[in-house]
Amino acid sequence: MKKEIHNDFDRISDYFNLELSEKEMLLFEEKVKEDRSFAKKVEIYKKSVEIVHEIDPNSEEKSRKERWRSSLKENRRIKIVLLQRIIGIAASLLVAFTLINYLFFKDSNEQIEKAWNKKVGLDFVFRSTIDSVTFSLSKSLAEYESGNYKATINILKRYDSTSHSYSDILILRALANHQLKNSEKAFKYLDTLNSFRPEVSQWYRGLIYLDNDEIERAKVYLHIPKDSHKEITLKK
Repeated sequence: MKKEIHNDFDRISDYFNLELSEKEMLLFEEKVKEDRSFAKKVEIYKKSVEIVHEIDPNSEEKSRKERWRSSLKENRRIKIVLLQRIIGIAASLLVAFTLINYLFFKDSNEQIEKAWNKKVGLDFVFRSTIDSVTFSLSKSLAEYESGNYKATINILKRYDSTSHSYSDILILRALANHQLKNSEKAFKYLDTLNSFRPEVSQWYRGLIYLDNDEIERAKVYLHIPKDSHKEITLKK
């Protein structure tokens, strides 16, 4: 995710500095229209530039370069002053980007974390008769919540579609595989789960897409409010 954020901000910077080709600019503007998350990053960039302009009202690139070029010819003292000014502006821009980026992604990540913490469909301990399958499910869930994802899968390995509570088994298999970075396998389990419990299947499919930063795919299944303080919900 960090790599994607870095690439996005490079692209946004190139757009505002007119360093994109005509085709790239059209693709950029199309992405702004279609991708809510990317559009918010563009808005963050614009606000950051405004902060820098407040620090240096004459910070337009062309005029600033001309002032630097002429001043650098005068004497060494001015060179040092200008270098300090450049470093100060760059540092201010970096601080602005870091602060705004942190606040935005912190809120966004908390919104997603709250959705995961609902633990949809993981209440089988309270609605099932206590037997060997339920005991295995409880043990598997405990391993999952402890971060032991391979153990989660291994505990349920001997169960198949003839086992009761099979839908619960599918949920844990899907979630554990996702945590092991095997989203393709997780989606296969969710496909099977869809026949039994479509709402649970679609909920986790949407959350996995969110974890993978595939926002548009996630929005097929989930309603993701622009206000990050509002909860993510399943689309009906």
